[in-house]
Amino acid sequence: MKKYWLRSTIFNLAFYFVTLIACIICLPTLFMPRAAFMAVVHGWVWCVHVLERVIMNLHFEIRGLEHLPADGQSYIVAAKHQSPYETFKLHTLFGDPAIILKQELLKIPLWGAYLKKSDVIAIDRTTPELAISSIQEGARRMKQQGRPIIIFPQGTRVRVDETVQHKPYKVGVARLQEATDLPILPMALNTGYFWPRSGWLRKPGRVVFEFLPPVMPGMDRSALLGKLERDVEAKSKELLDEAIEKENAPKDGVSKLLIFALFAIVSLCVSYTVYWHLIADKVAEQHSLFLIDDMQGESLSPDDFTGMIRRTSGATISGFPGPLVMDIEQEYFETLFGSLTLEDITAQSFPFPGLSILVDTGLVIVQPRRFSHPLLFETLKADITPSSKHIEIDYAYLKKGDFQMLLKGTIAQDDFGRPLLNLTLSIEDHDYLIDYLISEEALDDRMALFVRAGMQGLERDGVVEMPIHSTDGKVYAGPFFIGTMPVPPQPAPPQPPEPAIWQNE
Repeated sequence: MKKYWLRSTIFNLAFYFVTLIACIICLPTLFMPRAAFMAVVHGWVWCVHVLERVIMNLHFEIRGLEHLPADGQSYIVAAKHQSPYETFKLHTLFGDPAIILKQELLKIPLWGAYLKKSDVIAIDRTTPELAISSIQEGARRMKQQGRPIIIFPQGTRVRVDETVQHKPYKVGVARLQEATDLPILPMALNTGYFWPRSGWLRKPGRVVFEFLPPVMPGMDRSALLGKLERDVEAKSKELLDEAIEKENAPKDGVSKLLIFALFAIVSLCVSYTVYWHLIADKVAEQHSLFLIDDMQGESLSPDDFTGMIRRTSGATISGFPGPLVMDIEQEYFETLFGSLTLEDITAQSFPFPGLSILVDTGLVIVQPRRFSHPLLFETLKADITPSSKHIEIDYAYLKKGDFQMLLKGTIAQDDFGRPLLNLTLSIEDHDYLIDYLISEEALDDRMALFVRAGMQGLERDGVVEMPIHSTDGKVYAGPFFIGTMPVPPQPAPPQPPEPAIWQNE
């Protein structure tokens, strides 16, 4: 038998992913009307059907539709059970069927809640009497709703090579008809040939579901079971032989759809690999998250407001095929106003435009030029989204002891090239910060008293929150003026070429 490892692997991974998404979407529908839950179920069935056709080239056909009762009438379907495949197709074949299953399945966490929401017939198998009564009671209820009742007479999935001697038909289907007085519609199939009851492999082809003439009430139990066994088993064997014959028939060529799907998948993988490494190389060249120009030298002139010294060490890039991860041992920035040192930096993001960058650091050392001692913070965590026009800061979180500072907002650029700030600063336990600044001689007692009073005036529920914004180059923290940002030097406009001087000889 030909193996379809690649197709089966791609399909199974896609199937489990779609099923996981459907289970998540179904969660809120547990608290909604049943119609909302069933809408998700039908959507999942449709998605699986698309995956079967596109990836596995697996189709299905329905025969014997003329034997189905008129719409709105309830009936019993006695179906062969070879595979999970037919359970996926029940909602396609019958719309809103009532499935008979063992009560223990309702106790499975979450999955049991989904089964209850779908309104099944659960068999209580504590005793034979309870099993029969639970089936009959549920069947009468489904008859009143006009829903088809699905039962697998053999009680379990059966391999295509197993016979009724291995898995005989059980009397439950006869008891079901006696309790409801409904016709029994036998259904034969060959699903097990394409989708075995266990294992990883699936096969392309055409599954056939075939309805046989209904068996009306009034037949003796043993005669009823005998007829179901003969008709369903014979037709299922016929459908199996048909599937084998079609598979062994000469093929005109390989499926164009499969070739296209495989080509598309390989192309996407190759394109993503090349793109990922191109971005990694680009980031390796300019790995700073901000576009900063390096300056040569060890110090800055007091008149140079726009210059910056940057030193970096130990930068590496990894993470393929997932997010691009940059690890940096240390980044050092120095401006006219002081220096900033970040240690053990990790920045990661998928290499696509518009996605956020997560930054996590170790020790943060801030050395304002006017302070005699540096300020040390334990860590900095940030989530930023850069674009061509601005930087969106979802959060920038700085921590030291009980002190926590959270900054969020946007940083753009005005017409003169100065940062245009629209930020919100939140501070928890500002007393800790002020005491720390006093201990580091960054604040004297008089200034600390003034700062503490201002913080207390802005405090709400233990948190000080203030806007940080700029207007015309002036920076404000709430109503307080902080300073003025100088205008960066503008490049000189290009000079027109000097006119040529012609000399006549």
